[in-house]
Formats: sequence, C-alpha cells, structure tokens
Amino acid sequence: GLRSGDQVVRIGDKPVANWTDLVAAVRDGAGLTLEIEVLRNGVAQVFSVVPSSVDDNGRKIGRIGVGVADAE
Repeated sequence: GLRSGDQVVRIGDKPVANWTDLVAAVRDGAGLTLEIEVLRNGVAQVFSVVPSSVDDNGRKIGRIGVGVADAE
C-alpha cells in the first residue's frame, strides 16, 4: 500500500502532477478499483485501491485516507 514519502505519479491513465489531480481522481472513483502508480525511493510501484464512498452533502465521493506533506 501507500507509504509516507510516496510520490503519486499516475491514477489509472491520468498523470498526477499535484495534490489537486490526486484529490479529483480519488473523489470521482468512489467504490471503483483505481490503479495508483507511485515513486518510492526512485522506483515505480503500482497498487490498486478502492476509495471508500462517503456522503458529501448528498453526493457520494471517494476517500482513501491520505494527506499531503510539505516537500523538504
């Protein structure tokens, strides 16, 4: 699974350039299996994750329980 320090570079066939890209892909993927490619210590790894479906004012959105950390 995802670890602290992983850099998400792709979700499905969409590149992830920033936090906004990641949030949008996960939010729209509630209940779907998403393929996530990360760089971990410079090595590409691919994982599958199914975002939990949560209610956001009557709309179902996906969440995976990750946050962004400041780059060093």
